[in-house]
Amino acid sequence: MKQELPLDWDALASWLEADDEAVDALPFMAADEPPAQLSCPWELSAPATTPDGNPKRGRARKRICAVINVFFVTLLVVSIAAVLAPKLLGVQLRAVISGSMDPVYPVGSLLAVTSKPFEDIKVGDDITFMRDQNQPVVTHRIISRNPSDRSFITQGVANSTPDAPVGYQNVLGKVLFGVPALGYPFLWMDSTANKIIALTIVVAVWIIVLLLERTANRRRNEDRRGKM
Repeated sequence: MKQELPLDWDALASWLEADDEAVDALPFMAADEPPAQLSCPWELSAPATTPDGNPKRGRARKRICAVINVFFVTLLVVSIAAVLAPKLLGVQLRAVISGSMDPVYPVGSLLAVTSKPFEDIKVGDDITFMRDQNQPVVTHRIISRNPSDRSFITQGVANSTPDAPVGYQNVLGKVLFGVPALGYPFLWMDSTANKIIALTIVVAVWIIVLLLERTANRRRNEDRRGKM
């Protein structure tokens, strides 16, 4: 009987570096499970060996199938973390849309911003703030601060002149870190139309995966009945 096991990253790393005999220890299946029982919709009941008895090509199919499984598991984990982590940790994700902080935060970078008390924001920190409601959010570096009126003077690292003073009440938070290029998907998802397109693609891919899995199970069942 097939037994699904939790994903073991250490076992997977060892397996990828091992020779062909180590494929029987795939982290997606029980050690005593026949290779043909690997649960992978893309395998479509591929035999463990080719008709001429060559086991390496069968193992290659299984390795490709396992890599696809790892990719989708990783994509799922990363997607969930990207959605839940900011809410749980009180972090805002902001995409850079101008070059005023280049090369520190190039255009398209994704910034993690968190709210901080005025006392914890120092000269040299990068902050995200709003000048007013009609202008886009800005991320610049603090070059001076005024505790008496709780305001900051900021300047983009690529700019030659400082900005007008910004009050603490307009500060959205302090930048924790930035990751280049990861902001582009957030910029693309900024419009309602693109969000609908992305949701449609996700649903379509999920339906295709379910159909492939159903097809794979049906072919495996047909193969078993044919061998009886």
